[in-house]
Amino acid sequence: MEITGRLKLSESESNRFDANNFLSNENVLTRSTSTNNNSSAKGNDWGTSAKLIKNFGKRERKFVASFGLAGVDNESEGILKINEKNLVDSSLEYDTTNQKKISENNRITHRASAEFTEPITQKIKIEISYDINAAYNKQNRQAFDAVGDEYITENSSLTNYFKTSRTVQRAGLKFIYDVKKQTLTIGLRFRNVFAKNENVSSNQSITQNINNILPYARYRYKFTDNQSLAVGYSTDSKQPDFTQLQPVTDNSNPNFITNGNPGLVPSYSHNFNLNYNQYKPVSQQSMWMGANFSFTNNAFANLRVIDSIGRTISTPVNVDGNYNVSAYANVNLSLFKKKLSLNPGADFNYTSNANFIDGKRNTSTNFSYNANTDITFETEKLELSAGIEAENNFTSSTINTLSDQRYSTIEYRSSLLYTFPKKLKFESAATYTTDSRRQQGYNNKILRIDASLEKTFLKSENLLVIVSVNDLLNKSISSRRTTEDNVTTDINSKVIARYILFKVVYKFKNKGKEGGDE
Repeated sequence: MEITGRLKLSESESNRFDANNFLSNENVLTRSTSTNNNSSAKGNDWGTSAKLIKNFGKRERKFVASFGLAGVDNESEGILKINEKNLVDSSLEYDTTNQKKISENNRITHRASAEFTEPITQKIKIEISYDINAAYNKQNRQAFDAVGDEYITENSSLTNYFKTSRTVQRAGLKFIYDVKKQTLTIGLRFRNVFAKNENVSSNQSITQNINNILPYARYRYKFTDNQSLAVGYSTDSKQPDFTQLQPVTDNSNPNFITNGNPGLVPSYSHNFNLNYNQYKPVSQQSMWMGANFSFTNNAFANLRVIDSIGRTISTPVNVDGNYNVSAYANVNLSLFKKKLSLNPGADFNYTSNANFIDGKRNTSTNFSYNANTDITFETEKLELSAGIEAENNFTSSTINTLSDQRYSTIEYRSSLLYTFPKKLKFESAATYTTDSRRQQGYNNKILRIDASLEKTFLKSENLLVIVSVNDLLNKSISSRRTTEDNVTTDINSKVIARYILFKVVYKFKNKGKEGGDE
């Protein structure tokens, strides 16, 4: 019997300022917005679980049961101030928003499962399983407009009290055929989802009762103990989250306004995969490669409407036809009596997702490929490595050719570890990253260097003193590009920059387990 528990308390403050300018096709300023969003939040996240494992006298006969209870309570309060200036429509020349936002969220989840495995013969066994998950959510979001210096007028269009209860039950049967070189697993799960989404504010509710059959299969062939090929098929179904369901407008970003949709249904995915791996323990050479394909019906997508002043209003909907194809290959070569290792690798990924823009169906695609290699030289006292990784991306949209973009990132990296006499170690790592084909101001070239010095004390080497410098040149910027629907966004984020860290570590050895440290 295993019993575990967890408790997390959190408290945070957030202060965010955004300024945006909108330009016409002639590069003329048509609208500008500035947003101040200050908020504070606190909450708790707790859970407990129990697990029972029962082994019987008959080999491989086993019973496993588990139960869990978890909860989340969060509340937040903030002030949203928005200033908008319209240079096209004089009747909308200036608009201001000054609101107080209050949000309370509560979630309780119960789960239980049971699984019984029965060997029929030495080669065949069956597995019977059942699990249930019951979740209860409620969220109260309130908005109050300012009157003078007080926030006393409730804004009904931005206020909503919403509850949802969802019970998911699954019953499964698995057949396993296992011989010396071959393992075949075939099974299916019957799943029932009963959900009730209740809009307390409007006294409306939607009840859903959905049944699915989730089959899966996997075949593995072992050429040797260190070489195998596996092919698999599985199905999956995901639930919409609470934010997607709640029918309330979120205006925290005045240029991208979102609404919930309580009528969303679960998605259903088919997944196919092929994997091969090989390892030679004597030479320490290895190879692993694979390919994956998946397609999803009732996937979660966005229905976006762009209004006359350039704002986007987005609502989640279900769509069919999303799919993804990917493949990868990696090799590890050990040379010169294992002092030198070479690790080349490559992968590609192609994604096609549907969405709706101003009532028209749009298909957004992204194709990316990555090639990388690392070389490492290692002796008793020295470990030196260098590598390069290049990634290229191609995005497209069927209704907006401006979304047809190509961009790339190249990263050069190196590291050094040297062990001096008297148990002293020096370690350093450097990366140089270049971004290209992005918008002006986002084609970054960033050099980052980290270093540390470690000294071991005591005869048992249990005491360590470590001094490390993070981002020695103070150049730590996180850069990324996102493409969603027909919108491409470049983002630069300043992350935790240069700092010096001093650590003292003492390792307590568990004498009951040889070599075990805690």
